[in-house]
Amino acid sequence: MEVTLERAGRRYGACGCSPLPANGEVNFATGDEEMLVLPLAGAATVHCDRLRLTLTGRASVFAAITDFAHLPRDATATIRGEGCFALPSARARRRLSPR
Repeated sequence: MEVTLERAGRRYGACGCSPLPANGEVNFATGDEEMLVLPLAGAATVHCDRLRLTLTGRASVFAAITDFAHLPRDATATIRGEGCFALPSARARRRLSPR
């Protein structure tokens, strides 16, 4: 699922959702937006700019506060794991480091 800026009629923020089956993987580019990888349920590793970020995640949105990863604009990323992940994004002028 993806709600793009154009589709939602917004100027700055958008959101996507990526479900991953066990040992699933998704690859994507951030383009001119910075993004978060926010576990709704599950855990994963995120690879971006030769950096590996481990997200412990959570069992469900009601179970706990979760960790997340920040991805810069103009990057490619891979999420590997199992669960459902929100991918909120916003247009960015500067490129920051992944965190």
